[in-house]
Amino acid sequence: MQKLIYVPPGGSLTKPDTCVELSLAPPYILGSVTGTGGPEVTVLSSTVPGADGAFVQGVRRESREVKCAVHVEGNNREDMYRKRARLAGLLAPSSAPGVLYYLNDYTTKRIAAIPTASPEFTGRVKDYCRADVTFFCPFPHWEDPEERSGYMAYLDEGFTFPFEFNIQFAALANKTGIVNNGSVPVPLEITVKGPATNPAVVNDTTGEYIRLSSTLEEGESLAINTRRGSKSVVITRADGTAEDAYHYLDPRSVFFQLQPGENQLKYQSDNESEQTQVTLRYHELYAGV
Repeated sequence: MQKLIYVPPGGSLTKPDTCVELSLAPPYILGSVTGTGGPEVTVLSSTVPGADGAFVQGVRRESREVKCAVHVEGNNREDMYRKRARLAGLLAPSSAPGVLYYLNDYTTKRIAAIPTASPEFTGRVKDYCRADVTFFCPFPHWEDPEERSGYMAYLDEGFTFPFEFNIQFAALANKTGIVNNGSVPVPLEITVKGPATNPAVVNDTTGEYIRLSSTLEEGESLAINTRRGSKSVVITRADGTAEDAYHYLDPRSVFFQLQPGENQLKYQSDNESEQTQVTLRYHELYAGV
């Protein structure tokens, strides 16, 4: 069983009228789908005169296209045209991406997607009409809709066991092992709730860290996002005022990502007696489904 659900900008999965489902059931029967596997890869390389072969600097995973053939079924010819018009409206191209969900018997994943054009209707037989649909996905990786979380803190109290998250606690509360079951590195959303003196989150697996030269008072929080295109460092003061905190960053800080497999993370500060709470949130990413 394969199924696609497209939620256009402003739509919602909880409001069926605002999205479209392509499956084995009428009215929009999914005939075929391609472009769900691994994305195309460009090898970044250079050559040196007189030297054999090439030097590889890295690889770039390209954006992807998901193409599908859909058969629109109506109760009669008028109903078929009505459903065809609804499909064209929901798949109208937009400058803002919607969300394309892919479901099969094993998994559910999603990806940001933009219809490249209104559906191309290529033929009609009685009360059926065929449509070819193409989605452009600027970011090549599929995302798990389930948010995963982990915690680190210097605390005497505050969290209740057991947790239901995919994490392993080390002997000290300021360390944790987080397993990324995805096939590619994933960005993090990090929240540090004060008090905290010069807080830092370190990925011991890669040696990278994010450190601020600033103090959080009781009731203040720090939010860090390491996602490409959305990187941010924001301190929310006790009165609710948000402050851009980029200028507090240690210049050697790296907006690191969780590598596939187990990652050993730890929290550090200049005052380890403070009862600081650190929350880590992420969505696993997959090269293909």
